[in-house]
Amino acid sequence: MLINAGIVIGSFVSGFVALTLPVEDKNDLESYEALKIDENWRLVYGFSAISEVVSLIFLLCSIKHISLLDLVKTDQKEEGIKLIKKIYKFSDETCTAEEWMEHLKSQI
Repeated sequence: MLINAGIVIGSFVSGFVALTLPVEDKNDLESYEALKIDENWRLVYGFSAISEVVSLIFLLCSIKHISLLDLVKTDQKEEGIKLIKKIYKFSDETCTAEEWMEHLKSQI
């Protein structure tokens, strides 16, 4: 959720910075020259690019676990059981995390 918020905030700031850009009037040559001289467009693109890069870094840092399927395939039983216990709540003791791990392994 924070990743999307970063992108949205960057786009929002870019939109407001875009208001500082000179307005082009086709009949007025001075407004055309002002557009050529003005470099605020760098800020418009910069805020978006920076917010997306920061969001990408947060995304890469927030993925801490490999998938359950990869744990089952690589025979990492203990880590798989820990992850199953994090994902599923075993309130009724009809099936344990160890049984789920064996079931998943038999499905591959």
